[in-house]
Amino acid sequence: MWALENGKHEYCKEQLTEIEGKMYTRNKCIRIADSSSGGWETVRQYENESANGAESIVARYREIAAEVNV
Repeated sequence: MWALENGKHEYCKEQLTEIEGKMYTRNKCIRIADSSSGGWETVRQYENESANGAESIVARYREIAAEVNV
């Protein structure tokens, strides 16, 4: 509110973009937990693998997709 009242529109835009990204990540984690037999443990593994690089993320998505399609 302060930023809008003081004409800091660019700051508002940055904050909204950051919040949007956090919401997207949160919703993605919920979808993974809901669609996986491992639930939130799968999400924790995904987050750990995210820190290790893109290759492990792709591999884990394939595993998750295989679990969902079984």
